[in-house]
Amino acid sequence: MRPAHAPALPQTSVRRRNRLPGARWLVALLLTTLSLGAPAATAVEGAGPRPKVGLVLGGGGARGAAHIGVLRVLERERIKVDYIAGTSMGAIVGGLYASGLSADEIERVLNSIDWGDAFNDKSPRPDRPFVRKRDDDNYLVKRDLGIGDDGKVKFPAGLIEGQKIDLILKANTLHVARIDDFDKLPTPFRAVATDILTGEPVVLSHGDLARSIRASMSVPAIFAPAQIDGRLLVDGGVANNVPVNVVRQMGADIVIAIDVGSPALTRDQLNSVFGITNQLTWILTARNTEAQIASLGKRDTFIRPALGDFSSADFAEAGKVIPLGEQAADAQAPHLRKLGTTPAVYQAYLADRASRREPTPVVEFVRVENDTGVGNAVIEARLGQRVGEPLDVKQMEQDIGLIYGLGNFERVGYEVVTENGKTGVVVRAREKSWGPNFLQVGLQLSQTDNGDSSFNIGAQVRRAGINELNGELRASVQIGAVPALGLEAYQPLDPEGNWFVAPRVFARANDYNLFVDGRRLADYRVRSYGGEIAGGRNFDTWGELRTGLRWYTGDAELRTGDPVLPDYDFDAGEAFVRFTADTFDDVNFPRDGLYGSVGWLGSREGIGADTEFDQLEGGISYSASWDRDTLNASLWLASTVSGEAPIQNLFQLGGPFRLSGLDLNELSGQYAGLARATYFRRVNDFQLMPAYLGASLEAGNTWMDRSDVGFNDLVYSGSLFFGVDTPIGPLYLGAGYADGGVAEGGQWAGFLVLGRTFRY
Repeated sequence: MRPAHAPALPQTSVRRRNRLPGARWLVALLLTTLSLGAPAATAVEGAGPRPKVGLVLGGGGARGAAHIGVLRVLERERIKVDYIAGTSMGAIVGGLYASGLSADEIERVLNSIDWGDAFNDKSPRPDRPFVRKRDDDNYLVKRDLGIGDDGKVKFPAGLIEGQKIDLILKANTLHVARIDDFDKLPTPFRAVATDILTGEPVVLSHGDLARSIRASMSVPAIFAPAQIDGRLLVDGGVANNVPVNVVRQMGADIVIAIDVGSPALTRDQLNSVFGITNQLTWILTARNTEAQIASLGKRDTFIRPALGDFSSADFAEAGKVIPLGEQAADAQAPHLRKLGTTPAVYQAYLADRASRREPTPVVEFVRVENDTGVGNAVIEARLGQRVGEPLDVKQMEQDIGLIYGLGNFERVGYEVVTENGKTGVVVRAREKSWGPNFLQVGLQLSQTDNGDSSFNIGAQVRRAGINELNGELRASVQIGAVPALGLEAYQPLDPEGNWFVAPRVFARANDYNLFVDGRRLADYRVRSYGGEIAGGRNFDTWGELRTGLRWYTGDAELRTGDPVLPDYDFDAGEAFVRFTADTFDDVNFPRDGLYGSVGWLGSREGIGADTEFDQLEGGISYSASWDRDTLNASLWLASTVSGEAPIQNLFQLGGPFRLSGLDLNELSGQYAGLARATYFRRVNDFQLMPAYLGASLEAGNTWMDRSDVGFNDLVYSGSLFFGVDTPIGPLYLGAGYADGGVAEGGQWAGFLVLGRTFRY
């Protein structure tokens, strides 16, 4: 019996209570169905603000290409990246992604780069001014050192200035070039560098994006430091290789961090200076990396792709590690998927990123800023960008290369700026910090196993930019088998450098062999000194026409031979004209292009000569390549067309690649000819010192009398060689064989040559 005070429940209330369990079951079933059909993030977005996702891309050189694979997985899982921080290669990939590029676009950029060329500051040889190509004539080392006016030797701040890397980064971030606040990029971004003076990390949040990326990747001693806001900045890996703290400071709630650093070397691998250097680098980066990784929480994701011993320097093969990054991110996909968004939200995110990319700007002004003694007109004369037209990136890069190729500048770059409502391009040229005088040294060595040898060591000091038209002075000295001194001025007469004058004074000693009927009659030592005044016309960068007058005096001393032959003194007065074309891509082992010249020399008593004669000389050397193989063909002809040339004006042949198997300059005569075909194949991939195996076939001779000139007494020769393009010049080790003429019956000679060979 119900208590009296207990009121009776209404009938409707009883029925609702009886139905409640069924309603709960239906609601639970509906929620479960919805949760299975939508990403987990949908529930998060519906429940409150979406957590901000920060992406951290660590440094690791070429290993950093794995970041692209990780980005591809994030795109597939529709993960909105709100902030990016990167170091070194992570700054490159992260900066490009922050600029609005997709993973596929970044991969295409990576694959389009010729890394061997990118890490070589010099402009392509065909694009260098003709006067700079002539530096190659003196078998000089490719790198130059600086000498201050106080006489102290100066060195560049790095093996690579990064000139071409700067242009590559600039071209691929041009669509955000006018954004100097990195928070306003399609995705907010930070590049991490290191202040080389203090060792402290520097977080770059504004300025020129390409320049900031370049600073972050400036490996000490390899790349010269980048100067930004008065600081000298090097690779950020030294201070913070995986900058988790940076992306948190930007506002990230959840962090996705990728470490692509190289592992520590084993004891067996620490067997060279390179191994020790790599291990020291690892020690510097590993400590700060582990500290950053330790700061990650449960909601964060850490990815370390299994890259094995893939080299951080192997940029040419960097594309191979992209799938490894993708595999590592796939392994974390269940965790990453929680951060994904709906297709509609992600498409809106992509559309917003795309909207922040600007079209190619129309250039409304061009301005030059340079801190050198060279006038702005010299730089402006080499800029083809037209005002009122869209920026032509390819043309700008080519023009920058021409300017940089003048040899005066540490860095030449351009920046798109907006001033007073107008968009323009500012070209900035910075003087070499290790000048103003530049020293190049070199060796020339020829040694055969029959005892014939020649050794020279030379040096040249060049003072560049002595006036606004970029005049220069060059002083040279050589000691050894052919001692020489020289002082030359080269003065362009217009900003374009089309016309020039080039006076010089010189002193030189050389040996000449005198032959009669194929028999060596005497060996003379010829010493001379004098001067010349020359001038001419340059044709773009490929050709030069030079003419002038030369006066010198000297003596010829008999060293070996018939004692009845006299010593003698001589005076010379010569007029000359020479046209030269040079499009070789490399003077040491030319794989493409040609070198050719034709010239006339006339000796006249009216201008001070003892004797009168005329000579014509011409030749051409052409190279073509396919894959690793190169074929070079050369032809050289020389003739005394009137009169009789004295010993010091005879044409010479003999020695490796100039009738291999004979002694150096064993033959001389009033007439000469040489034909040569050379094949060589590259056998290594080491960019610093490419190596080749090759062979040559040669035919030629010299003649004293015109009636003797012909094919019946040609010397036929050939060689097999191994060559290395070393930093101090091309080195050849091989053996040559000659048959015919003075080598009747055949003769062999092993040889070691350090110096130029592929002219004629």
